[in-house]
Amino acid sequence: MGRRMFGWVLLVSILMAAGAPGALAKQTACFPEGSAATGCLPVMTIPMSWTHCDSDGDCVRVAWSCCDCFGGGISTTINVSSMEKHQKRHRKFCPELYDPTNPHFCPQTITCPSRGALPEFAAPFCNARRRCGFGFRN
Repeated sequence: MGRRMFGWVLLVSILMAAGAPGALAKQTACFPEGSAATGCLPVMTIPMSWTHCDSDGDCVRVAWSCCDCFGGGISTTINVSSMEKHQKRHRKFCPELYDPTNPHFCPQTITCPSRGALPEFAAPFCNARRRCGFGFRN
């Protein structure tokens, strides 16, 4: 195999490994519009297969950053059947969160998107493309 072909094979292998299940490559996401916070945080890679749904009941809100939006972080939604995989990956992504000597790692700040005088928090739902979403329907 020539050097050029080897280079392409190596590049494709690296890219596939970065997106492979269990890969902990950190991405960055910013707080959504309507959040009580601004800025961006490192977030976990969530495989698309974890977000497939058939109904709203299939979807659940989970932490996308180390802390969820009820703890000063950013949340996303996945299919409830992927919760165990998410929890395992989250433990590797945020080991400091599971450190018993650091019981108050997440701030007690709500950053979930909300609207109205009495907060109506964004809810998980199954969208028309059969992917779990997070927000307001109207």
